[in-house]
Amino acid sequence: GMTLSGGEPIMQPDFSATLVAEAKKMGIHTTVETANHGPWESLWQVVERADLVLLDIKIMDPKLHEKYTGVPNDLILDNAIKVARMNKRVVGRVPIVPKYNDDWDNLAETAMFCKKAGMEAMHLLPYHRLGEGKYKKLGRKYKLVDVLSPSREELRRTATRIQDEFGIPVLVM
Repeated sequence: GMTLSGGEPIMQPDFSATLVAEAKKMGIHTTVETANHGPWESLWQVVERADLVLLDIKIMDPKLHEKYTGVPNDLILDNAIKVARMNKRVVGRVPIVPKYNDDWDNLAETAMFCKKAGMEAMHLLPYHRLGEGKYKKLGRKYKLVDVLSPSREELRRTATRIQDEFGIPVLVM
């Protein structure tokens, strides 16, 4: 299979859509991972031929989302609902960043959103510090230096609780 991922595939919609279409012609399973932040036309163009769409959902609270990511989440959530209604396999992916979005209220609201939108599952992705070296090379300050990855056991407990309370399958990645 082939996965289009970060950067952001919808930032180059013509290229990304053509790549997905050509892969499909060759019988290759296609997955698109997106943060959903862009014009619907661009997102639709890229995901309409994909077999699976992985939608990043970081923080449900609009004010906190904008504070931590720099952009509002209304477009992101609206796009996520539209993609989930395209009769495609869709999974909500939540990067778990301790102290930022790992609180139960946010995770419960995210699970409810994913289930209501009709997504088939949620994936919990543990925060990692792989980007720290890039920041250093660019001469930028890495702001999450004190944030540690959540343990696999902690994520498994969270996944079980979400599944039990909301009835949506959850995988720890």
